[in-house]
Amino acid sequence: MSSMKRMVVTAIKYLAGLSAVVFWLCPLRTGTQVVVFVTSIAVVLICHSVLTRMDETYAAKYAGYWPKLLDWSTPAKSDDAREKPTAPDTKT
Repeated sequence: MSSMKRMVVTAIKYLAGLSAVVFWLCPLRTGTQVVVFVTSIAVVLICHSVLTRMDETYAAKYAGYWPKLLDWSTPAKSDDAREKPTAPDTKT
């Protein structure tokens, strides 16, 4: 990983950590505090999404159970026009 990408990933991790601290410590007494609370949740989710796409080790550790994105550039084997689907055997 390049040094610039490593710095960006580290900055995103710190931002997510700061946002998580705000999430846990923010009292919900006024409207502004509720907005800060909801914003901190959104920031954590955005950081998680960005980290799963940028950092392979983070994705393998924290998001490994999600299905991988499909590669739409190559057709699947079943999309071959020459192959004809076969009907299932209905004899009993």
